[in-house]
Amino acid sequence: MPKLKYTNRTFRVIDYADWNDFIKEVYGLSNYNIVADEDLRNDEYYKFHAECCKVDDYDEEELAKFVKFLNGELVTHMTFILMRDLCNRGLITESEYLITVSYQC
Repeated sequence: MPKLKYTNRTFRVIDYADWNDFIKEVYGLSNYNIVADEDLRNDEYYKFHAECCKVDDYDEEELAKFVKFLNGELVTHMTFILMRDLCNRGLITESEYLITVSYQC
């Protein structure tokens, strides 16, 4: 009988609504939704890796635009940059995260 190869991993699991609230509070935003930002589907898990490391110039510019997005500077697919910034600020730990998306129609 063949054996399935796998590895055990540890993830921090976050509900998408909790992530939304956290991002809004940290960055002082009134409108943010990871589902729209990352174009996520319902009833799925999405893996992200947060690491503390230097944010390059491009990421700094994108982060600045993101914080001002209510003024027409909409920037999408920001989760990796946000996680790096949050990690560098000591607000989350370096880890692998699963963000769960489950909402009613």
